[in-house]
Amino acid sequence: MANPTHLEIIRNSVQDWNRWRAENRGLTPDLSGADFSYEELSGVDFSRMDLSYDNLSSATLVGANFDCAVLDHTDLSDAYLRNATFRRANLNCVNLYGAVLAGADFTDCDLSEGSLKDTELEDAVFRNTDLRSTTFTGAEGLTAQQLLDARSLHGVIELDPLLLSRVAGYRPRLLSPPGP
Repeated sequence: MANPTHLEIIRNSVQDWNRWRAENRGLTPDLSGADFSYEELSGVDFSRMDLSYDNLSSATLVGANFDCAVLDHTDLSDAYLRNATFRRANLNCVNLYGAVLAGADFTDCDLSEGSLKDTELEDAVFRNTDLRSTTFTGAEGLTAQQLLDARSLHGVIELDPLLLSRVAGYRPRLLSPPGP
């Protein structure tokens, strides 16, 4: 259950939340179980937080900071995440169905088994990102170069065959199961 004080601060304004986070760097806020669907949270600092299983569907999160956050099984479907950062975050089994992720930075993330169905991925960064068993059905704006930067593409689902063949031509080991 989310801490009522933390909920009050973030619901007051993103600016108040970010200022409070900056002033309380040693504290890890608790927003567990909170529902932020359809909320305007652009620029919010969720770094180093555990948002597992939380609902942020259809939220506006332009430029949000999720660096080092845990978003295991988090619902971000239809969220507007343009230029959001997820560096070193755990997004295992995250639901990003229909999200706008243009310019998002997933450097050093675990995005394995996530859903990127019907997402907009133009200029998204996947440098050293684990994309094992991630679903790409209907994803738009994805290029071979973005995929070549990934750590693993083993078992990806519904990825454009042309993109897969380009990746296989340059870095076939990306499509192989990870070693021990």
